[in-house]
Amino acid sequence: TWVASRREDRVRAFAEQHAIPNWTTDVGRMLCAGDVDAVFVGVPNFLHEEMAIAAISQGKHVLQEKPMALSTEKALAQCEVAKSRGVVLSVNQILRMVAGVRFRDTLSPLRILNISLVMTPTEWTGWRADPKLSGGTLFEMAIHQLDLARWLFGRNPQAVWATGADIPGHDMTVILDFGEGDSAIVDFCWRSAGFHQRILACGEKGFVTQALALPVGRGHQTITTAH
Repeated sequence: TWVASRREDRVRAFAEQHAIPNWTTDVGRMLCAGDVDAVFVGVPNFLHEEMAIAAISQGKHVLQEKPMALSTEKALAQCEVAKSRGVVLSVNQILRMVAGVRFRDTLSPLRILNISLVMTPTEWTGWRADPKLSGGTLFEMAIHQLDLARWLFGRNPQAVWATGADIPGHDMTVILDFGEGDSAIVDFCWRSAGFHQRILACGEKGFVTQALALPVGRGHQTITTAH
């Protein structure tokens, strides 16, 4: 097992804390290591594509943080490189596991989905504050809930309507039309206490309501299911 970071003090401390035997500030050295089969890419958004392709080019399987890239073209290019090298490329969309796997098949077919995310007013700094580096709130924050909606329905929406601003601290509402009368509403509010997500999912076989305190694993979770 290896871990790499630009800062020696951080990577050394992380390796010691988690009993990781090998650490380095040279990512290339880690990617060339013969005992590395797969790589997790957890770097700022604008570096995802570069790091993922570097790992894939060395024949490593890759699990990377969202987003894959800051454009559709660059994301698709990664897929082509992974396919040509015969390796697995996956994206760490954590809400699929936390919020989706419990009831995705239970309610199928899904008809109506409401997701709300509320956050305390926050000012982003560093690379997150620059849309050219982060992709804005859609890529850095809202991508989780939008991906969850698409994954739960199992298909892409036919139409999308949105209002608000793709700026940290500004509210946003997105309506996804999945056809056949099926739809999702995703609300983002930056003017509330705490950091919470709520879900109402209604299908032909029943409905599920879920309240999730974030970050995952540091709060509480309440799930109510009815048939």
